[in-house]
Formats: sequence, structure tokens, C-alpha cells
Amino acid sequence: MLNKQQAQNVVSTLKEQANDYLAECKEVSKYVAASRGFFEGDKKNSYYKAFSRILSNVAIQAMYILVSGIMSGLTSKSKRWLHLQNFDSDLDENYEVRVFLEKLEKIIYRIFDKSNVYEALPLLYEESCAFGTSCALVENDDENVVNLLTFTAGQYYIDINDKGKADTFARQFDMTVKNIVEKFGYENCPDNVKSAYDQNQYNTEYVVNHLICPNSKFVKGVDPDNKAYFSYYWIDGDKEDNFIHVGGYASFPMIVHRLKKRTTQDSYGIGLGSTVVPMMKEQFKKIREKLKAIEKIVNPPVLATNDIKTGINLLPGGITRVPASSDTSVRTAYNVAIDLNHLLLDIDSTKKEIHSAFFADLFSLFQAPNTTATEAQIKDNEKLAILGTFIEGFENEMLVPLIQKVIEKIFEQGVIRQEEIPDILLGEELKIEFLGTLAQAQKQIGLGNLANALTIMDSVAKIKPATIDNLDEDKLIRKIFTDYGLDTKILRDPAVVEQIRQEQQKQQEQLQQQQTLLNMAKVGKDMGQSKIEDNNLLGKFAQ
Repeated sequence: MLNKQQAQNVVSTLKEQANDYLAECKEVSKYVAASRGFFEGDKKNSYYKAFSRILSNVAIQAMYILVSGIMSGLTSKSKRWLHLQNFDSDLDENYEVRVFLEKLEKIIYRIFDKSNVYEALPLLYEESCAFGTSCALVENDDENVVNLLTFTAGQYYIDINDKGKADTFARQFDMTVKNIVEKFGYENCPDNVKSAYDQNQYNTEYVVNHLICPNSKFVKGVDPDNKAYFSYYWIDGDKEDNFIHVGGYASFPMIVHRLKKRTTQDSYGIGLGSTVVPMMKEQFKKIREKLKAIEKIVNPPVLATNDIKTGINLLPGGITRVPASSDTSVRTAYNVAIDLNHLLLDIDSTKKEIHSAFFADLFSLFQAPNTTATEAQIKDNEKLAILGTFIEGFENEMLVPLIQKVIEKIFEQGVIRQEEIPDILLGEELKIEFLGTLAQAQKQIGLGNLANALTIMDSVAKIKPATIDNLDEDKLIRKIFTDYGLDTKILRDPAVVEQIRQEQQKQQEQLQQQQTLLNMAKVGKDMGQSKIEDNNLLGKFAQ
């Protein structure tokens, strides 16, 4: 366990390590994601003013399309998007296992619906796309089982272990005296907070430090009360030695997703926003030039003779009083004949590059005219191949940990009791299958390959029928249902299927026996009606 000075040193080190990353995040926030990021010196809700500095919303629009596409394509609230399986496919054939996993799935969906998960996910998607890193704390909730506390760049600092996995989290945030006392208890607060509370200064704010880090003395399975991670809270600048709260977690309670990393040992990721910042700077410059050009056309600089003393009225319909002299005149300083077409085309070209950088063009549902179904399928597959790694990163580093932590909370809080788990599942690791539109589209590329393979198998089987014995038709049907995201509950339990087949085989055998007896009876009848002659079989038997 750390003392307060050691904990403060960890936070200071993490802040220093994050300096370069946060400097880049500030640029992204300025040009690409005005509503994201909260940095030192910023005030609450200060991002509203940031929108007034934006000359073009092209990056914001592209980001919105991207985040909406990810949300609807991966984790749509209105569709079934996850399915629990076993890494051992034979276990999935067990009826008891299937019933239990279906029950667990329903509980997970209900928790997601009731909690703030669907509110938090688009914030995490946007944070990752803009800054390359997203972070959320999965908290216990008495009513909804879980609650996700999301953060934006500048509000937190992280570190990783030797495997490149995030295992340390720190943040500094403002809390009012009232909230500090309510959360941590009056008796645990330092004297300055107690004094402010006693004087009814409830809205006075203090900076609170929060650090979650590994317990270096933790040994798994030795002491159930000894947690794998410590959680420390203390008031920043407080000279007292005690923390205002010390807690612990059995596993790292944070979800940390990094979009793209330079190396596996990078604490922070690289966002799409970083690639767009130079484009947006260039776009702002072109827009300023366009506005300046338009202003010169509408309100050009003018030259006037010295005898005009009253000022020049350049408003529409304005009158300028001048002496009655034929030499008095007002004219433009130079001929303003600016062709904006090239500049507008250049601006539009940069706009397309920005949309492409955010994959916004790949999420478009509109096909080009005169495109055949085959051509459209090929183009869709190309798009999905590009998105493949991008989407899998969200699945593996964000959604899988989220679902695993929710399952942990389900058992910790007794929503499902441990004794309800089938014995055959104890010690087994669950496999999480994703069924969203994007995940299904990825799988359908594989199903297309499967269809081609079956076509080839069919051709080979026509030459050598025995080769079809290599195919397990039952597993093929279940794979197709799973990969297409169909409800496997409409499929019979394998044991029931086997029973039906045994009954069918038994009926078939009975029919064959009946047919054999009928054939034998017919033969006997024919033989009884036949005459015994020397030239037939009966005659020979008679001899």
C-alpha cells in the first residue's frame, strides 16, 4: 500500500509523461472536436465558446457520421448485437449450457438498457476517434448494476504494464465541499474541508486526486479480502498524511481503448483527429481567403478625389454628397475580378479528404448509379476490408472488457448466483460473438467464401460422392445461424435432433422389415401356385 506522498509522486509522473500527448489533443480539440477535451485552465462548459472559432464544420460532421456508423453498426440499442458462446464448441451443444447463456445474455441486455451504457458508448467512440484513447470507469450501481463514468482528454492519465495493458489510472477533478462530505464522510475529510462545511461553504471547490494502481503484494487466491488493485482518494495540497478514502478492486475497473499505437508499449493511442488537424488548418486558411475575396467583390477598396470631405457611403442605395465639380469621382482602387471556382473546388477537395480520413465515405449507404449488384458487393467487401482492423479494435479492447466487467458485477451483486452456473461451465472461458451490422458484414465476407467452398465441394462430390462425408451438416447450419446473427433458439437441441433421427431410423427399419416380409410372402404365394415340372426350379428341387 502506498502512502500519500508516494501516490502523489505517481500522479505527478503520469502527468509529465502525458504532456506531449495532451499537447496534440489540444490541437485536435481546437480544429476537429470542439466539444471534446478538458485541459488545465479550462472552465466548466467552456467548450461552447470553442464553436464560435470554427470556420468549417466539415470535421465535426464527418466525426458525427463515423461515430453514428460505429454505434449503429456495432452496438445498436434496437438490435441484438452480442452472443455468448464457449471456446469449446462442443459445450454449445449442451442444452443446459445454452439455456444458462441465453439467460445471462438477457440480463446483460437489460442492464445495458437500464444503465447509462448506451449513453456512454458514443462518447467513448468519439474520444477514441478524435484523440486515439478513450477511458471509462465501470462503477457499481445499486439500481442498475453498473454505471459508466467517462472521461475526456486532459481529465485523466494512464500507464501500462509489461504486456502493454493499461493497469494504472489517475485523475484530478474538482468537487464541492458538499459532494466531498457526502461521498467520503465528514469524519474522513481533512480539517480545511470540515471547516468549510461547518461554515456552510458547501459550494467551495477543492481539487481531488484519484489513483488506481496495482497492489504489488497481491497473490491470487490467497486472501479474498486482499484486492488486486488499490484505489486512493485525497485532497490536492492537503498536508495531512491520511487519504480521504482507500478502496480496492478485484480486477482493473477501467476500460481503456487505444485506436492506433506506434508500439505495443505506448500508453496512449493515435487518433484520426491528428491526421485531420493539418487538413483543417489548410481548410481554415482557404475559407479565410474565400471570405476575403468575397468581401473585396462586395465591398471593394475605393479611390476618391480630395474634394470629397463628407465620407463615402458604400451601403446599398447610399448617397455621398460631393461638390458640383465634374472632376469629383469615386472609383475602385483596382478591378476586383476574382474567379472563386478554383478556390471552391480546392475547398471541396479538402472536404472530401477529411471525410475519407474519418471513413465517413465508407459509411455512406448510397450506391453509385448504374452499379450492378455484383459490383456493389465487391465495393462493399473492399470497404469492409479497410474497416476490419478498425472495428475489431473496438470489439476486442473496448466492448469485450465492458461485457466481461458487467458479467463480473452480475455475479458480485448476486443477480445470478454462483450455484446457478452449470457444473460443465465452471472454469471455462466464455467467447463473446458480435452480431451488429458491421460485425455481420465482416462475417458475410467469410460466408461468401464458405458458399464458394461448398460449391466446389458439390462439384467434387459429383465425381467422388464419398468426399461429402467430410462435411458436418449440423455444425454448418449452426455456424450460418450464428454468423448471420439469427436466433439459435429456433434450432432444436442436438440431443432432440439425435432422438428424432433415431426414431426416423427405427421407423425406416420397420418399414424395410415389413417390405421384406411382404416380399417373402409374395414369393411363397407364387411358389405355392407354381406347377412342378421337370424344366422349372421346383421340379428340380422335387427330383
